[in-house]
Amino acid sequence: MKQIFFIIFLSAIIVTFTSCDDTDLTPAYLVITEADFQNCIDMTDFNALHEESYDQFQLEALASQKFKDVWVYVNGKNLGCWELPCKIPILPDYTEENIIKLVPGVRLNGVSTMIPAYPFLSVFSTAIMMDREETYYLSDRNVSFTYPISIKFPLLETFDQSTTFESIDADGINMEITTENQQTIGKISIDDTLDFFDVKSPIIQLKGSGNFTFWEMDYKCDNNIYCELFIHTISGTTIPVSLVSLNPTNGVWKKIYINLTSTLTNYTSASSTIPIELVMTGNKKSDQSNTYFYFDNVKIITFK
Repeated sequence: MKQIFFIIFLSAIIVTFTSCDDTDLTPAYLVITEADFQNCIDMTDFNALHEESYDQFQLEALASQKFKDVWVYVNGKNLGCWELPCKIPILPDYTEENIIKLVPGVRLNGVSTMIPAYPFLSVFSTAIMMDREETYYLSDRNVSFTYPISIKFPLLETFDQSTTFESIDADGINMEITTENQQTIGKISIDDTLDFFDVKSPIIQLKGSGNFTFWEMDYKCDNNIYCELFIHTISGTTIPVSLVSLNPTNGVWKKIYINLTSTLTNYTSASSTIPIELVMTGNKKSDQSNTYFYFDNVKIITFK
């Protein structure tokens, strides 16, 4: 995908400047690596700035991310979305510093063809003086992003000692708390006594009317996890809304970014809020005596 994008991007540059005989088409290159985005959300002074009192485990959960893509802007021009790691050809201003701006991209609902800029973080910006045919790295630039004060987290579940998720059925399977690599996580085990699980979060009041809202979660599972919403209407009815199905991960932890924005907008009027519950269900795998589902860093992020 990166190679195809590179060819299209370079062709666009050439076409744009073909009519300008005196234009220098010699590029410089910007390299952005996965390492540049490790631990890239800066939580320093988060509590003070947001007037919150999250503990260290909660702050680490808020900073949890898995950004695989980045939107790149040079001197105000959008160079598009690039999968990490990437080497980007640039036609910079060779006479002065160039302003490089980065915004993480997220694969909404797990779809790799839908990668918008992540709307909840500040833009990272740095200035670089560039020379022709030189390659520039960001390893010494401390790529970091912060949550602006307009952001809030109506739900944060770290599974530290307990969980707010509970079984929908009175006799159903509840989450248990366990540890992995010295971190507490949520776990659901389906054995021969039951064939499925269904759990829900507490009721949360969320805005609609186009207010960006994501459900984010780390997970590891032997079988599909079905993510839904229970929407409580003003008439007193509860409407189940299917969102995404998460595939088995073969023992690997993954992260999902689920976009709730349009769903909430469909059920709310301007400036109003609506009570919802997050719902997760799953089934026992037929060829296994036990089927396991693991969860961590479950959060809802939105604007105030």
